[in-house]
Amino acid sequence: MKESMQFRKMYAGKDDDLRRLDKVVRNILNRNSLSGIYQALRKGLITVNGKKAAQDFRVKEGDCIAVAEILFTADDARHPEATAYGSDHNTKTDVPAADSTMYGTHNAARPALSADILIKTEDVLVINKPYDRTVQGKGSLAEQVAAAYVAGGSLSFTPGPLHRLDKKTTGTLLFSQSLNGARWVSRAFADHLLGKTYIGIAQGTLRAPEHWTDDIIKSGSSKAAGFHTVALNTGNGKAALTDAYPLAYGAYGKMPVTLIEYAITTGRTHQIRSQTAAHGFPLLGDTAYGGMLVHEPQDLYLHALQITVPRDNPLGLPETIRAPILTNFQKMLNKTLIQWDGLLYSTLRGT
Repeated sequence: MKESMQFRKMYAGKDDDLRRLDKVVRNILNRNSLSGIYQALRKGLITVNGKKAAQDFRVKEGDCIAVAEILFTADDARHPEATAYGSDHNTKTDVPAADSTMYGTHNAARPALSADILIKTEDVLVINKPYDRTVQGKGSLAEQVAAAYVAGGSLSFTPGPLHRLDKKTTGTLLFSQSLNGARWVSRAFADHLLGKTYIGIAQGTLRAPEHWTDDIIKSGSSKAAGFHTVALNTGNGKAALTDAYPLAYGAYGKMPVTLIEYAITTGRTHQIRSQTAAHGFPLLGDTAYGGMLVHEPQDLYLHALQITVPRDNPLGLPETIRAPILTNFQKMLNKTLIQWDGLLYSTLRGT
């Protein structure tokens, strides 16, 4: 009976190396219970290199994991490249090496992703996040990045966002493409080795640079609206540190506005939105934090302009990763008569 049973063959990639077999298989059969996977291993419905293996077996890169077809649900298409066990396909499926692609070049294949790719290496993907797109959840950018990674060669690793941007915030957003990339970037963020700079159109006139230190805590939520807000300086929040620099001035109707650069060394939820409002300069259109309602194609103007990375970092990333301002943000700059040229940014800031 077993001889006629059909199996799907998959091959362990670099990011599967030395991971427990049950952890790898759980990612493949994500609709099956862990107890069901253990039972399948005992019955030989899951094998490694043609042999039974225990649940705590450590997989090695290149190992062939064969999973009985009957264990997959009808709509499970996570590994469409898998082949029937016993066919003459006995070598690892070739997977193209990841291209290292800088923004503006067109010599590498790009995944089906509704965002401009700034950098793509085997460890990290950096995109220019569009306006009004969620980073995680159903229909999110994370889902698109994960779907594009199916041919990436790993059975157990799933790429994910390495930091967060709000739905209506645009700009530089990093995703992992390998376990090595995920670990290094996560540590670098935790150790404050990566600098994050945003620009935003704020109400009012910020005359001189300011340094803001506040504590932030989640305060309320609206399930229907799909968002939550934060409160500042309640005495039991987490420290938020932000430097605000005025770059240029203009007006939206009769409301004076300032283009502000925000340099943050912490990454609290709604940090910039809540702090800039608390200090008298709410973001234009950010009605959740006191900004005036605007009737424009985009109704909030906050852009993650760049991330700085230590020189000679192990991932080979450039020292500055910058996301160009998107069209609707630029249109608002023109409409408010804010004269600012991002190409001159370094000169204006004296860096």
